Amino acid sequence: MLRENLARLFDKLQKLRERFINLKLPCFLSPIDSNRQLILWLVIVFSLAFIGANLINLVKGGFPSFTWDAFKKLLLFTIIMGLVEEGGFRGVFKWWLGNTGLLIGTLLWIGAHQFDASPPPLYRIPVDILFGVFYIKLWRGKYWWCAFVIHPLWNIGILLWWQVVFPLLDY
Repeated sequence: MLRENLARLFDKLQKLRERFINLKLPCFLSPIDSNRQLILWLVIVFSLAFIGANLINLVKGGFPSFTWDAFKKLLLFTIIMGLVEEGGFRGVFKWWLGNTGLLIGTLLWIGAHQFDASPPPLYRIPVDILFGVFYIKLWRGKYWWCAFVIHPLWNIGILLWWQVVFPLLDY
């Protein structure tokens, strides 16, 4: 009896998984399939995110600063976390539930980024959504592997911006 119930439950879970895997996503989440699309999205997303993050920090009244020792440790951490976030939030969920899993993993990734201390979540949500859409498009297209390169590089760029550029600008 228990074995039959478990078998039925397993079958239902398999059918649900198959429905999730084959679920179509909205057209604005269509895959990036060409170099031109990739470059266009890189320029748009990262320019808007860079401008948005700096405006938020200007309004908020400050930028984070680190000592060089903390910076070196944080640099290694950001590289590792970029890889872990892509593999964990998007890769595993896409493998498990297809396009729906990719969407669920990205929503969890956006939620996890709201626990960061700076900038405040209310202002950060639109930028994270923009990045989320970009990474979904990457993962759905033939450039999914770029996410493992772009994510850590963005993290490194932000750290360098805070550590090198802002002290030079004397904010």
